[in-house]
Amino acid sequence: DLPSEGATFGGAAVLYRTNAQSRALEEALRRARVPHRIVGGIRFYERREVKDAVAYLRALANPRDDLSFKRLLNVPRRGIGARTLALLEERAAAADLPLQVAARQVSGAPAGQSGPGGTDTGEGVGALVEGARRLPLVALRELAGLLERFGRRAATESAGAFLPDLLEESGLLAFHRDSGEPEAEERAENLHELVASAVEFGGGALEPDLPSFLQDVALLSDVDEAEAGPDAATLLTLHNAKGLEFPVVFIAGLEEGLLPLARGGDAPEDLEEERRLFYVGLTRARRRVVLTCARRRARYGWSEDSGGPSRFLAEIPRDLLHVVERHGWRAGDLAPTFPGPAGRRRPAERDGAAGRLGVWRYPATGGWRSETGVDEEPDYEAQSDLAPRFAAGERVQHPRFGSGTIVRVSGAGQDLKVAVEFDAAGQKTLIARLARLERET
Repeated sequence: DLPSEGATFGGAAVLYRTNAQSRALEEALRRARVPHRIVGGIRFYERREVKDAVAYLRALANPRDDLSFKRLLNVPRRGIGARTLALLEERAAAADLPLQVAARQVSGAPAGQSGPGGTDTGEGVGALVEGARRLPLVALRELAGLLERFGRRAATESAGAFLPDLLEESGLLAFHRDSGEPEAEERAENLHELVASAVEFGGGALEPDLPSFLQDVALLSDVDEAEAGPDAATLLTLHNAKGLEFPVVFIAGLEEGLLPLARGGDAPEDLEEERRLFYVGLTRARRRVVLTCARRRARYGWSEDSGGPSRFLAEIPRDLLHVVERHGWRAGDLAPTFPGPAGRRRPAERDGAAGRLGVWRYPATGGWRSETGVDEEPDYEAQSDLAPRFAAGERVQHPRFGSGTIVRVSGAGQDLKVAVEFDAAGQKTLIARLARLERET
């Protein structure tokens, strides 16, 4: 709580290893009304690959949105050139139709039968517009079918439920992931984060929510950094933090697989580079550093155990660390062991320990201690989000809908669904693995 300590938002910086991490931080700060700006990067919803995906969603929500349709027309590349687009616009203007509807007519795509999963053989495709070549018309037919198919899903499902399939079937994820650009993997991670955002927005509910999700995206996209003013927190990657200093620094995501980054491997030179970045982050602070580790992370719509606390935490002397919060951690978990200078290794059988939340402050007085005092062995199975177990009559808490009572359970495993009568929000049917339900005690 910076204001209560006499500090200002402008004196604080939040550092992270990858650009994809900024999405959750940006949204949390906006909702908390904390002014902030990104240094050396672009806001999440302004990134090219995210805007491409949002164009697909807007075209599904509003078939008359010609701007969004034009953006997605050749993303990924479909071989639809200026000549075909001109013919399409001519046909649309003559019939007073939006481009998306005209595309179906021009390409000869029968409603509900076209696209990659359809049964239309494409007979007569070239007989529709004089002067049009066959291949672009086939591409239009497939695109029109894709949009129509997912338009039907958007009318009955939440955005978080169908967006992963849309990114795969449209080829958008592969287009950015396999582009060969230096930022290819980062762009793919940003698309995963967009899915996580949609899942979080829907809270695991099955009901359609695309229009309201797009409204939320629009609010997040319209943030003007110039309005943040001088007293704004700074968000930036560890790479971009070199040479800068702040009174207070937060380092987010101190977990195995994130810092150090998983693709760095265990090669000594890779780990040393990750360790150097961590050192850069620590030394950006003049007064205080807050180090955080997530209990779970959402990836592509799935909530997964994080990789556990970073091995770098075990390299900091305990008398310089002050544990201010931990849920279900044992004392041994707060000093994880990994291959390192002392040759220590992390116990392989303790995979459940990765799913607990730890927060560290450095430097601080008072040594290694916890303010929550929770030392018992956590019940890993009961807290697993991958195979949740619920029963009718249980009281549960949802991060968006509040408290409620389970009235019905159906399905099993990853397809488990729970119908919950919430005290304030009414009855909702939720996908259990996405809903982040907690039992009330």
